[in-house]
Amino acid sequence: RDASLNGAIAQRERHRLFQDLVLAEDIAILYEPIVNLTTREVLGHEALVRGPWKTDLHSPNRLFQMAEETGLVFELDCLCRRTALRGARGLEAGRKLVLNCLPSAIHDPAFRGEVLRETLDDLGLRPEDMVFEISERESIDNFAIFREARDHYKDLGFQIVLDDTGV
Repeated sequence: RDASLNGAIAQRERHRLFQDLVLAEDIAILYEPIVNLTTREVLGHEALVRGPWKTDLHSPNRLFQMAEETGLVFELDCLCRRTALRGARGLEAGRKLVLNCLPSAIHDPAFRGEVLRETLDDLGLRPEDMVFEISERESIDNFAIFREARDHYKDLGFQIVLDDTGV
């Protein structure tokens, strides 16, 4: 009985720490170069999230697993996009920026229509230089949301690719 109670207390503490991480926006984004192997030209960068260094949340998989446990997947996904865009300010023109996102990104008011365009203008980024890599995490279960997201962002000028299709 004590072990069960201690386990529940430990889980609650992990969830609280994760909520604090999201509220404090305590994530980092790495911009991994996308390189043409023949010419060695850098074509762009993929924005990859990492949690706090030297913690079990450093791994993106563990971050999103904890987000699922705490019901904060949407919030973490929004945070990743905001942080990645802020860090991409001044990205070299003509190079692609690949952002991983869930299809539910379409429900983020900061990531729609005119608000998104203003954000990109402020950061010196153009829709045609952006690629949204849509995660299969939601799209497999909800094709209607996926189609809505795809159509919305294509209409704004963004490129869309699917992540881990068939997995």
